[in-house]
Amino acid sequence: MDQDQGPKINGGGATTLPLHTYEVLRRATVNHLYIAVYTAALLGLLYYHTKTLIFNSHDTTSSFILSLLIFIADVALGFTWACTQGFLTRPIRRREFIQNLREVVKERELPAVDIFICTADPHKEPPMGTVNTA
Repeated sequence: MDQDQGPKINGGGATTLPLHTYEVLRRATVNHLYIAVYTAALLGLLYYHTKTLIFNSHDTTSSFILSLLIFIADVALGFTWACTQGFLTRPIRRREFIQNLREVVKERELPAVDIFICTADPHKEPPMGTVNTA
């Protein structure tokens, strides 16, 4: 993966105009630092829970079950946090060039689009009347 921060041009070939460009945002470095610190804290917490569950003598069964449930909750929350970090690792900003679309794709190659637009006011545009116009 290239790490230069300049804008990238995509969607066009050697003889066609670009359809969009993107650039990597500067906050990607801050996001990487945040992910590293949070991961270290999460691993430390999970290590503490594991050590507590294995080596501590629990006075009652309810104490052990409570510790186990807290451990499971932390694992689940850590997993959901890890799943959301993919969106923060490399944030980009895209810019589209819709005006170049007609030069790259012929109009007959574009798919037909069926658009349904309904207002929120049922008196101006009754739902059954709008649906039955198709």
